[in-house]
Amino acid sequence: MKKIIIGIVIGIIIALIVMGIGFNIYQKDNSNDNTINENENSSESFMGETFEEWKKKIEDYYSLNNLEDTYETIECYYNDKGEFVATVSTQYEVSAEYVFDKETGYAKEIFSQDIVDFNNNKVIEKASKTIINFQDKHVLGVGYVSDRNLDTFINDYFLDESFYNSLNVYDYRDNKVDGNGNRFVIVPKSTAVKVSLYTCKLGDDGRIKKDKVLIEEINEPFIIYDEYIETMPRLMLEYKYEHIGAEIPLIFDGMSGELLIEDSYILNISRY
Repeated sequence: MKKIIIGIVIGIIIALIVMGIGFNIYQKDNSNDNTINENENSSESFMGETFEEWKKKIEDYYSLNNLEDTYETIECYYNDKGEFVATVSTQYEVSAEYVFDKETGYAKEIFSQDIVDFNNNKVIEKASKTIINFQDKHVLGVGYVSDRNLDTFINDYFLDESFYNSLNVYDYRDNKVDGNGNRFVIVPKSTAVKVSLYTCKLGDDGRIKKDKVLIEEINEPFIIYDEYIETMPRLMLEYKYEHIGAEIPLIFDGMSGELLIEDSYILNISRY
């Protein structure tokens, strides 16, 4: 009987020891997990790097681009939406505010809309230098502009007349005189949008198709002059942006006489 009782006691002691070891291991592992989670979600870090390290990256970017005189302080923080933000300020005002993408680490500047990679000190995507109010879905602005509304068009969409006058002009009119033909203005939303221009023709299936390439993958605003057309267009635009792309003939609606654009990614900026 004594042997049985002693055996039970020893078994209980062994069980308690095993449970104690297991509990300590669990607490240690749990403590490590908490430490990892705290580091990942630290309010003083982003993508595994501290605020000070990000400030240094931004300082290096500004130095490499000769922008040291454009700021005095850089502040990094999380905003109310939980987004990581860096604010660059002079003595009197905020000169730039970058909102970082948590997946890529790229930063979008809210004033210029440029996208910057501070890890590699380069601009990934440069926004159009216009004052066109692009919506998020838009990648391109296309417009017919009449002579009588050219000044209004420039005032509405461009910083000044000199910038508009600096745009490249591609003239495909047979009779190149003032007041003759159509004026089209093409404005990519950013340098990441590539625009090409083709002549076009009517295919055997009755569809309008691109033919010969005239301009290939431009990412800056430009102007096109073309002859007057009625039903059959002479030119076709092609744009590409990330996974989006389409071919758009420059043609007018037979009823309204307005430029016909049915692509939701294109903003019609025409002034008739």
